[in-house]
Amino acid sequence: MVRAYYLIRHIPLAYDNPELRPSVCSALSDCTKKMHYGNKWLHFFMVEVASEKLRLSHGVLEHNTDGWRGPDEDFENLPNPFL
Repeated sequence: MVRAYYLIRHIPLAYDNPELRPSVCSALSDCTKKMHYGNKWLHFFMVEVASEKLRLSHGVLEHNTDGWRGPDEDFENLPNPFL
């Protein structure tokens, strides 16, 4: 689970830092089915099951004193891509 934890933490870093993408892709391709299952289980636990305090301590959620502000907060005023 430690390896899964660090791999899961590196994936978002690689999204923002392209120089990390080859190592993350390599690590993902080296995973066995059992390892992918462990990654999926740990991700599910950290996002869906863990307490907010635990998620905050691991950086899964960012503390925002103004409340949650997601990218779709004002989704009704976004341009419609289908028009």
